[in-house]
Amino acid sequence: MNQLPKRSLAVLALASGLFGAPISWGDEAKKKVEPFPYFLKIYNPDGRESLTGSCLPTGDDRLRDWDEATRVLCKFVHVRFQLAAEKSDSFGGTLSKLEYATEQPLGKDGEELKDPGAIKKARDEWREALEGMRQTLCSRAQGEQHAVVDFLRKTTRNPASGSKRKRWAEEVIAACSEKDPIAAPRKFGELEKRTCDLWVAGFELEFQKVGDGQWLFRQDAPSPLNKVLKVYELTRDKDAYFWTLTETRVPTKGSDERPGQTVWNTEGFQEYELPCDFVSHGQVQAR
Repeated sequence: MNQLPKRSLAVLALASGLFGAPISWGDEAKKKVEPFPYFLKIYNPDGRESLTGSCLPTGDDRLRDWDEATRVLCKFVHVRFQLAAEKSDSFGGTLSKLEYATEQPLGKDGEELKDPGAIKKARDEWREALEGMRQTLCSRAQGEQHAVVDFLRKTTRNPASGSKRKRWAEEVIAACSEKDPIAAPRKFGELEKRTCDLWVAGFELEFQKVGDGQWLFRQDAPSPLNKVLKVYELTRDKDAYFWTLTETRVPTKGSDERPGQTVWNTEGFQEYELPCDFVSHGQVQAR
């Protein structure tokens, strides 16, 4: 009987089970094959992030037997849940700054105001800004076709709206009738605090084998955006076909980030206990 090519054996090994040792036929059974990471489904400890990836030999290794591969290209899909309130440009953050400015007004250069007249003027200007925000939410300005509150009224009548969304819309509408200009914006901002962003993006890494069950990717230069060097290490459990991916971030000169590590493996939770009532698709990245 003809023996199957080694490459076919690797494919059959993957099909036979991602977590078992690769199978061999004939004389191949006598040879221990050190597998590269063909497929990855790994999570961070609390399930907040997951990585799903597939790897294939790259460069000259594509022409060799797969069990001899020393370089592989891995394509990942990164999924992360993130509270919108954690973002620096959040609505809630802007609203908090406006509220603080009405209580502790500062001059244009950030200096503390001491003159009572200047303090009153600054507070009035910030209150006008808050009132403008309330008007945008609650009333139709001249020349505008609709206001946010009109959409909220439709939300309460929409059969597709869930009970939590309807209740929130009703609370914003009620807050619009209050005299306090901050009531409606504050209630509107509550939705952001109760919403998680579903962050989805894809990326590729080319790993080089540095030892049995150990593959490494190292950035050549720091990212121009955050000036951080990243190192990714894939390590395989010696007793089973399980992989761990460790990301190490090394800040360089000019970076505000601290050194840190993120670890994904099969021991993390597959389910994430959401700290929010809603999930937004706004952070899903295009490829």
